[in-house]
Amino acid sequence: MGVLTMVCGVMLLFAAEVFLMAYSQQLMPLMEESIGKTSVEIMDYSPELMSFMFTPIKAMSALLFTLSVGILIMLYGPFRKGQKWASFTIFPMLILWLTSAIVIYLGQPGAPWPVWLILLILVFIALILDYTNQKSGLELIKEGPYA
Repeated sequence: MGVLTMVCGVMLLFAAEVFLMAYSQQLMPLMEESIGKTSVEIMDYSPELMSFMFTPIKAMSALLFTLSVGILIMLYGPFRKGQKWASFTIFPMLILWLTSAIVIYLGQPGAPWPVWLILLILVFIALILDYTNQKSGLELIKEGPYA
């Protein structure tokens, strides 16, 4: 649970940072490097283009923020109580999101894809720990005094 909390915390920080940059009409450094222009150059050229560029960025960062908060709620609610459906929901969402972030960032120069790769590895470690915990819990029930 601690590993997944840390992963969601990093996702929350990233989402907040991206949203605040987009809200202030500032491109991320990797975006400036990718398109070869700074935020100021684009703003001077076309303010409408900046609005057009930042709307999807704001939407995606809000989605990531909401996804992270939802996963944290599931972690400290159903997952903590040992409900199996929470594991079957949390892990696929995190794996899908982190894998897509890695794929998107691999093509960008200077993108933080190693951070996303480390988070993905941490999710797989948490998945293995959860699986072994569930497996050992089942064995205790079968071998316990009430078996």
